[in-house]
Amino acid sequence: MNLTLIISDKCDSCKRAKSVIDKIQSYYPKLSTQVIHINFYKGKGISITPALQIGKDLFGYGDIDEDKLIKKINERAAIISSSSV
Repeated sequence: MNLTLIISDKCDSCKRAKSVIDKIQSYYPKLSTQVIHINFYKGKGISITPALQIGKDLFGYGDIDEDKLIKKINERAAIISSSSV
């Protein structure tokens, strides 16, 4: 599973979001995370930062709710586990 955080310059919310992503990464060491500046983001439809994607799906904009993100990661992990059986 991959998390992509799209950020911009001079963005306090981006710094807070990165902090949450770092914390989540410590809980889920196998989780792939990347941080991309919006100027280098190749996808479409993102104009607000921070933006967080799980895979190719938008999770949300702005400050990240850590509990909701953990719930979503666990849901996705359960789906992946059940589909590989």
